Amino acid sequence: MLSSHFKFYTMTKSLNLPITLLFCLLYNLLGAQEWVQQHPNQDVKQMNDIFVGADNYGYAVGNGMVFSTFDGGENWTKREAGVPQYKNWTFAFYQDGSNGDVAYISSNVNYRTTNGGDTWEQVNLGENQNTIAKEMAALPGGVLLLMGSDKILRSSDSGSTWTLVFEPADFTTSMTFPVDNQGWLATQDGSIYHSGDGGEIWTVLEGTPFTDKVQITFVDNNLGYACEGKNIFKTEDGGQNWEMIAENAISTYPSDFDAAGANNLYATKGFRINYSIDGGLTWDYTGGVSYGYSMKNVHTLSDGRAWVGGTYGAIIYSDDPAVGWEDQLEGVKDRLRFVKFLDSQTGLAGGGDWTLIKTTNGGNDWQDITFPHDDFDNFNDAILLDENTYLLAGRGTIYRTTDGGSNWIETLADIGNYVAKLYQTDNGTLFAAGENGKIYRSEDQGLSWDEIYEIGGFEWLNSIFFVNDQTGYACGRDGIILKTDDGGDSWTEQESGSEDNLYDIAFFNENEGFACMDGWNDSLLYTSNGGLEWTTIGMPGTAIFRSLCFVNDSVGYVTTAAAFSGAVFQTYDAGQNWEMIHSNGFAFYDMEHIFDGEFDHLWISGDGGLIEYWTNTIVNTTEQDYEVNRLQVFPNPSDGNDLNVNWPENNATTVFMECYNAQGQLMISQEIKTNSGVVNLQNNLTQGTYFLKMIDSTNKKLYFETLTVIR
Repeated sequence: MLSSHFKFYTMTKSLNLPITLLFCLLYNLLGAQEWVQQHPNQDVKQMNDIFVGADNYGYAVGNGMVFSTFDGGENWTKREAGVPQYKNWTFAFYQDGSNGDVAYISSNVNYRTTNGGDTWEQVNLGENQNTIAKEMAALPGGVLLLMGSDKILRSSDSGSTWTLVFEPADFTTSMTFPVDNQGWLATQDGSIYHSGDGGEIWTVLEGTPFTDKVQITFVDNNLGYACEGKNIFKTEDGGQNWEMIAENAISTYPSDFDAAGANNLYATKGFRINYSIDGGLTWDYTGGVSYGYSMKNVHTLSDGRAWVGGTYGAIIYSDDPAVGWEDQLEGVKDRLRFVKFLDSQTGLAGGGDWTLIKTTNGGNDWQDITFPHDDFDNFNDAILLDENTYLLAGRGTIYRTTDGGSNWIETLADIGNYVAKLYQTDNGTLFAAGENGKIYRSEDQGLSWDEIYEIGGFEWLNSIFFVNDQTGYACGRDGIILKTDDGGDSWTEQESGSEDNLYDIAFFNENEGFACMDGWNDSLLYTSNGGLEWTTIGMPGTAIFRSLCFVNDSVGYVTTAAAFSGAVFQTYDAGQNWEMIHSNGFAFYDMEHIFDGEFDHLWISGDGGLIEYWTNTIVNTTEQDYEVNRLQVFPNPSDGNDLNVNWPENNATTVFMECYNAQGQLMISQEIKTNSGVVNLQNNLTQGTYFLKMIDSTNKKLYFETLTVIR
């Protein structure tokens, strides 16, 4: 059995083409095609703001996302029809008591709906007073207040027209109108302003202790709280006097600051939701959810409920922060550290917080596997031995199931740090590399394990890889690379020339191999002589290179993983040259390749529960069940003009032809009449190598051939 991480293969007999040339063309086509998000089946971009009214209607917005709720967030509906597209929405405001009808959202432009989000219209704020909404307040009598970054606008006709009423000396940070017409405004220079007439006139409060950026929230017209830097202040007389009640209590200058009643206070910053349940005297913090890396605006109600916009489309909610938080847009959004497949249909992916999901249809659907656990833990890797038998690497433990994941036993336990990587050689021998610096081997399908090597000291191992049954490598901390030539019985340390933590290692053949170095790098470690010497090969960009996936002796991939960015680089000359073929706003941690006898399948996994998929894109979704055959054309080589085609029997009278160049670009796309036997290329092709695809949709057949044009 070949490891699914490294497969040598030839093309299926039904595609009996010139193997080397066709193989390179197929993989060059990859860069010009699209990847499909298979998981999760929802938006996983940043959620920025939520506003839910006391009547339980509300809206949530994020990067390209607008959602609405009618039941306090128990159910959220994505609004797509009528919503301006491709905008990073940063602000939401719902006019409480309008039965869900009236709401405002903003990106670089402000929009309003008056029919529950079915349609949206741009808000005209008036000449020379356009601003991006940061806060809004609805007052009695149809009065609306809008706080922009540097001004306050007021509408007395429910938002139809707007008037500039105030421009503070510095940029605004927060505005609050807790009861009727009494309101407060704070700015970045530490000023606090008060209005007692519904926002028409603003006066600065003298004698406040603030000299820097201050954020405020008021519970009623007397009780209010302020945050300056890390310090929390309290007023009980409408802001005339302030007392510091907690020093160095929270993250510096939070993204947002709000109160849910007199006792519950919230301040968001980065991956933290800082909270107090005793009126600001003491503070704690939480991530809300295990994948909450970037907390944005917090919205509260006086009954104690709170919502925070988080990463990966999270609407993070709590009615008691001391008890816990939940994502109201639930789904598997934890980091997926691995994705592994048995064949083109059955696969596992897993990672943070005991996340484990399974597919039996190539990733079109993923089911959550509930894994029994107590504390937070991660899964790092898996191997699928057959349809029902899997191995799973966790903290100090290897788990095994024989019923497809319903029940698990521990076959290696209590070894300390994480088991980082699993590998199976062609003869079925299993290896495991651990962050405890040890290597383990199993000869019985993972039922039992023997410790076969220990580095010693404080080193750890991240990856293990075998070129064949006898020759293998492992890599880890401080640039360590180990090699065995006897199936793991003995290991020798190689001089890598690097002191970096090495994430992954893989070889194209017995001599040429690569390793990924920790940190931002513009190169990979490389050996051309089986590890006797290691040097570097430059990459076409700087990244944190994470996972290697080589599919034969010339084609390979490497993924990158950084905060909110990931990419896939491809080589088709055994790593001598690389190009970036795919990127996304998510870190990519693992890649899997399966060749099913006809087509290639690639999966990548990463942050936000992301799984993306690619298959040979010369065959689209509607063509995957088509019969595949070779097409005979001549002359070949051709001069790029007329091409004779030996059409098979029982073909359609009209087929569709696509011609790709070696870079995967579509050069010709046209209907062809098969009764003539001649295809006119119209002299459109320059000298080079091309890939012909003929589509007979009537008979569900595909025909392929490589074509060489010589001028």
